[in-house]
Amino acid sequence: MTPSAFLPETSKPLINKMKYIQPESLPTPGGHYSPAIVHNGTVYVSGQIAVKDGKPISNNPAEQAKICLQNMETILVAASSDRNHVLKLNIYISDRSYWEDINAVCTEFFGEHKPARTIITSGDLHYFALVEIDCIAAQIH
Repeated sequence: MTPSAFLPETSKPLINKMKYIQPESLPTPGGHYSPAIVHNGTVYVSGQIAVKDGKPISNNPAEQAKICLQNMETILVAASSDRNHVLKLNIYISDRSYWEDINAVCTEFFGEHKPARTIITSGDLHYFALVEIDCIAAQIH
């Protein structure tokens, strides 16, 4: 059953204009969400964490951030976008002491491009990941 089956008729045109993004190279989410949705030229990427088989890939927050950003870019490319079109970045960290390392990873990853950004100390993240990153980006036209 499609998501639009549960919506009133007036909401269905909006759903029909959305495109769900699931890159083949990334695992299908275990929860009820899409890796990204594109609507009206804007890409909304779900939170990315660096886990495999329900366990963190690394215990290093900088390495986890790099993996999150690489996965984010894979999704963005599948949605006709890229890192240079990121408008807003949200980064969730489980410990405030990771801020400097995460900032350095972002500087390396984005280079001269400086998207709007928020870093939030959130406490425990799913699967005990240390970092989670989501974003909003523009499509390349």
